[in-house]
Amino acid sequence: MPLPEEGTQWPPPDFFRYAAEQARWRAWWGGSPEDLKFSAEQNGTDPNRRSFWQRRNSEDVTKASPVLHAPLAGDMALTSADLLFGEMPDLQVVDESGVADDPITDAAQLRLEELIDLNQMGSRLLEAADMAAGVGGAFLRPIWDFSVADHPISTVVSGDATVAVPTFRLGKLWTVTFAEVVYVGVDGKLWRHVEYYEPGLVLHALYEGSSGNIGDRRSLEDRPETAGLTPVITLTGLLKGRMLVDYIPNALPNRLLPSRPIGRSDYSGAETFFDQLDEVWTNLGRDVRAGAARLLVDESVTRTGGVGGKSKFDVDEELVMILNLGDAEKPIQEIQFDVRVEKFLMADEALTRKCVSNAGYSPQTFGLDIQGSAESGTALRIRENKTYRTQGRKQAYWKPAVEHHMETLLAIDAEIFGNPTPVMQVSLTWPTLADDPGQLADTINKLKQAMAISTRTAVKMAQPELTGAELDAEVTAIEGENAPPPLPGMPGGFGADPNAVPPVPVTDVQG
Repeated sequence: MPLPEEGTQWPPPDFFRYAAEQARWRAWWGGSPEDLKFSAEQNGTDPNRRSFWQRRNSEDVTKASPVLHAPLAGDMALTSADLLFGEMPDLQVVDESGVADDPITDAAQLRLEELIDLNQMGSRLLEAADMAAGVGGAFLRPIWDFSVADHPISTVVSGDATVAVPTFRLGKLWTVTFAEVVYVGVDGKLWRHVEYYEPGLVLHALYEGSSGNIGDRRSLEDRPETAGLTPVITLTGLLKGRMLVDYIPNALPNRLLPSRPIGRSDYSGAETFFDQLDEVWTNLGRDVRAGAARLLVDESVTRTGGVGGKSKFDVDEELVMILNLGDAEKPIQEIQFDVRVEKFLMADEALTRKCVSNAGYSPQTFGLDIQGSAESGTALRIRENKTYRTQGRKQAYWKPAVEHHMETLLAIDAEIFGNPTPVMQVSLTWPTLADDPGQLADTINKLKQAMAISTRTAVKMAQPELTGAELDAEVTAIEGENAPPPLPGMPGGFGADPNAVPPVPVTDVQG
């Protein structure tokens, strides 16, 4: 039975180690000090050497925050998502007819673009990429609900092992079980909506259990979140044998489970550096508080007296500390410690470099080693070569998954919602980093002078967004504008009558 048996551990035992590591990644990704402390206590690996967050006292006994968290992990996940989907990639149906303006292809493309807009796919993909960078992977899952929308809906599910347990065949996603908590009872019981997917089949079930146990199976009607769901869905027609869900790993291989194509987080291997970075910022914050100016005032100076019994000294709790200075030479003394800002910021930069480099990014991507000068696209590629290599590796994981996901949306739209638009293959094209216009024009000009490039190729280099009929029209217009004028005296030449009949040459005959 593909659904989990009642009373079994959740997640399954063979995912325990991965789930524990993901809990640490999830805490860094979320950035909550409470979650970081809890995760460090639950998932600490060395009992003899406690980390910074394991040593933290969660009770704040001062007016100032006892700890500072540097949100570098969240910034890295956001940067990863922006590198992939900061600009929406181009999604086009594959034109197999070879006919310009083919009505079938045009209709499929129009419906694809409508589904992209209806699902706000740009935002959806940014969300999925951010999540994948943080916890190691993400799933794209299509769903349909006639009471909500008249079209298929694209959703994102975390790759967290407490939520999703996949299996693979020959490196491809074969089955996946989602177990999302839909309700927490007053008794602490967790109600999970369990979804099971395999090619051509979807199952829905409801379980009541605990954080580490799937618990007992209940009727789908026992919770409003699952009421009305069909327990068994056998896919037919265009969806027959299709795996509806797509999995995208953030990076491979996973060094904890190298035998499985399950992604690893951008934080994998750098957790101790993130921990040390928070300690640096916490100590800097302590230095700032300790470096605040203070006045030590002898209590004899503050004795009440005078009219109305008012104090002789205007006491400011933020500035003044009332003490019994005894035989001190001065009843009011000033103290102020140095704030070691520069040294702490140097440590911060070194740790930041280590964290971003471990994830495969160049320091310049995170604002390091930037002197403030504007640079061309080529210069940026040179300086951020490591980042763009990482971007390319991640794009290789995302491209087939997004293409298949959009094809699945089209298939559901046709099969479930009865849309007559034909279902066609979808192709994704990534946007390229724009080159410096002057440098690009110079390159094209030199290639033209060397007669090493055609007009069509030159136009494609300058305007890569043009395709098909638009590209042909632009080439024709350019060739027409650059055609040499007719020579004088020739038909159509200067001073010629366009209606005149060319004279017949007369040959003199001598006789």
